[in-house]
Amino acid sequence: MLPNDLDRLVDTLQKSDLFSADFPRRLRILHAEWAELGGEERTRVREPSSIAIRRVKNVWELVNAVDQLGKAKHTAAVPMLAELWANCALVPVRDAAGRALLAIGTPEARRALLNLIEDSDYSSAHLAVATVFDDDPAQAFDRLSHYFEPARVAQQGGTVIPNAILDSFAPSSFVGRGMTPRWSNSKAPSWLRQDQRWVRLCVALRRDKQLGQTSRTVLRYADQELVRPALEEAQAREGPRVIRRATKAAGDLVARYLRGEHGPVWSELRSHEALGGDLLEEARAVAKETMSCVSRGADILAERLAALGWVPLYGELRTRPRVEDPEVMRRMEEITGALLPVSLWAFWEVVGGINFVWDYEIGVPPDLGVDLPMVEMDPLCVAPPEIVTHLFEEWEDERSGVDPELTDPFSLDLAPDDLIKANISGGAPYAIELPFLGADPVFANEAHELPFVDYLRLCFNWAGFPRLERHADRPDVREFLRVMRAGLEPF
Repeated sequence: MLPNDLDRLVDTLQKSDLFSADFPRRLRILHAEWAELGGEERTRVREPSSIAIRRVKNVWELVNAVDQLGKAKHTAAVPMLAELWANCALVPVRDAAGRALLAIGTPEARRALLNLIEDSDYSSAHLAVATVFDDDPAQAFDRLSHYFEPARVAQQGGTVIPNAILDSFAPSSFVGRGMTPRWSNSKAPSWLRQDQRWVRLCVALRRDKQLGQTSRTVLRYADQELVRPALEEAQAREGPRVIRRATKAAGDLVARYLRGEHGPVWSELRSHEALGGDLLEEARAVAKETMSCVSRGADILAERLAALGWVPLYGELRTRPRVEDPEVMRRMEEITGALLPVSLWAFWEVVGGINFVWDYEIGVPPDLGVDLPMVEMDPLCVAPPEIVTHLFEEWEDERSGVDPELTDPFSLDLAPDDLIKANISGGAPYAIELPFLGADPVFANEAHELPFVDYLRLCFNWAGFPRLERHADRPDVREFLRVMRAGLEPF
């Protein structure tokens, strides 16, 4: 394409709706700020993008124009592309501007990308990281490794950039009959060979709660001639993993629980890394008492919701255990190599399943007396065993032939997240990771990150809609809770 043609593309873009004075601008939110936002607030942040996509009729013509500027490495377009990258609310055009800046690669273009590494949009961190590797992969570790400092990772949103960095080394897709991995940047495998500190970092993080999954993915697909020595060195340094299994029963946990010491008894059970012997049996007895209360409470709430016309998205408001469930649970234990944690085991044994998610496919939900959108409700949902049978079959296939050190835990997805429950595109399902040898695993991906029993307590405290805690002072919420919680037993 001739320079004059490229200049005309720039002129066309500058005269387009994108640069109108009233065209919506994207809201720039940092990772830490995004992590603290609720569903309704996140919807408001996304609103300019929704307005922009409805307003512009020639989106793909504009995207093509931006792509052409990038392919031609038209440096004169960098200021305009940087403006689109920073502020354009039309997502396809903004993403194209980021790709074009990366392709052009001048210092000004790279600076525009690097300036937004802390921006919460998915593309921002990933393209900023890609810029560092494109600039000089030999210096990338020195420039990026500080994002892995534990204090930084522990901050709100602190895992986003580290995971974006590690994603650079993981396959972005798979192609062909044999599912050959394909990287976003074909040079990624060579970067690991060029600077083996990345492999050692991934090995060190392979068991990390927040970064371990991406690290293990990198190690599974990296050159095993690099991975094996680093893994063996780490294993020799760390020594064998010792699991301290508590087996001696306290003897009075059930009696204490029945006296009302619900929290302290579960805290004591959670204090053990692994359960076995008589203590395991005592823990199961406590868990059954707990889930008996949950079962009765679920029936009360389900009856009251049904009376108001509430219809679940699938199944029943409360699904009772089936005769087939024990076999599903046994199979799950066989595949994961460990017993189910007692809280989940007892839930499936006694309760079965709960699904208070409104069936949004049949229309607007009935009036519960609370004037709030569904995204501010996050209704309780825990799937019964029959719903999750396909998950462990997929997991079994994925771990075939893989070093056990590099296999991911079995993510047992038990509920959609709050946004999907509200019929909005959402994120990772609420889940429990297996194997878990203790009593009560965390209900992962849910905002509170509570142990499973405490999550159920939270839900019942808010009559099956835990997001109502954000609106506790509203009169309509207080009245809803007064009516719905009447007769619920503490557990």
